[in-house]
Order: sequence, then C-alpha cells, then structure tokens
Amino acid sequence: ARMKIHQSILDPGAGPDAPLRAFARDGVSLALVFGALHHFENPALAPMLRGLFAGAPVLGCSTAGEIGPDGVHDVTVQVTAVRWPRAA
Repeated sequence: ARMKIHQSILDPGAGPDAPLRAFARDGVSLALVFGALHHFENPALAPMLRGLFAGAPVLGCSTAGEIGPDGVHDVTVQVTAVRWPRAA
C-alpha cells in the first residue's frame, strides 16, 4: 500500500464536500489546513475538522493565498488529507 493524498477546498459554512468526506471515512493519518484568517475565527471550524479527521493530527495556519491542485485561491480553506499505511 502507498501513501494517498486528497486535496479539497472546504466551505466552512456548508461543511466538507462528498469526496473529502469519502476519503476521511477510510481514515486519515494527517490533515493540513490552510486558510484565510477569518475562517479560523469561525467557532464551528475546529469541531468540524476534529469530527471529520477523528484521531488524526490536524495542523494548519492562516495564509494570504491558498495553493491547491487547480491553482491559487484567496479567502478559502484548503485541506490536504494524507493517509499512509500502518506499520505491521
């Protein structure tokens, strides 16, 4: 098995999109969250991320532009979820 990565733009008002929810269902080893500062001030964001990535470290910071697979965005929340195989 190999490491798998899913990147998605998260809408804190609407919640995670279906592809991100599906990826998270199979377990996430690490989640990286980058976004505009006002999103991190939203009290609903942290509980949503903890619920989505239960048991995984969630690291992130505010940015002045978020880089994703389809380019650079402003005033968004970019999530990179990583899953790697467990050691036997």
